[in-house]
Amino acid sequence: MSGVLYALTSATNAFETLDHAMQSLLQGVAEGKVPEVLWKMQFTQQARTSSQPSLAEGTNEHVIMLPPLSTDVVFEDSVLESVRTAWQQITGESEEAFMKFEAREGAGEDEEG
Repeated sequence: MSGVLYALTSATNAFETLDHAMQSLLQGVAEGKVPEVLWKMQFTQQARTSSQPSLAEGTNEHVIMLPPLSTDVVFEDSVLESVRTAWQQITGESEEAFMKFEAREGAGEDEEG
């Protein structure tokens, strides 16, 4: 048996809570032997404090700080705006060139077979 488990929590002791929940789930599998966890990734997401500088308030011309992502699981459209602004500061390109890519060699050609 194999599978992928995604989990998140806002509990103070999140890693321990999720580890306990995962072990309980794995022990409840009716195969007799507790399945083995092959790989695990953990991270903590923190909200930015008001004292941290934003993109416009950067103190070093070589450092561009993007605004923090929302702690929601949803991707917000505003993320692309801050990325576009940072991209323009780095490249000096016009807004029209943002996310315009040249076709790769061989891309779009019909396969002959």
